[in-house]
Amino acid sequence: ITFGGGPTPHDGSIVFVQEPGSGMPGLPNRPGHASFSTDGKFAATTFKPEDGLLPGKYRVNIECVNGVPGPDSPWDKISFVPADYQPPELVVTEGQPAIEMNYDVPAKKK
Repeated sequence: ITFGGGPTPHDGSIVFVQEPGSGMPGLPNRPGHASFSTDGKFAATTFKPEDGLLPGKYRVNIECVNGVPGPDSPWDKISFVPADYQPPELVVTEGQPAIEMNYDVPAKKK
């Protein structure tokens, strides 16, 4: 993960939300997640650390914040991710070898 082509400004997380009905029959719809540090590297986890994602189609959500939201620090003020940024969906197929995903979050307008 990069921000405006450069390093991430803070540690963050990425969540993979599986679209209903997009998975393999007999397998649960199950989200995946990962944490990243300022180097931007991550490995997705579904059941156990770094086990990857189940086959299916996923919406991707990236969070990178500096602080805790509250009355004096609303989400849009502490988040480094622009409110209108939506990463492209991800499709994972059965038997697919490990893949490398690159997400470049655009710089937030001031």
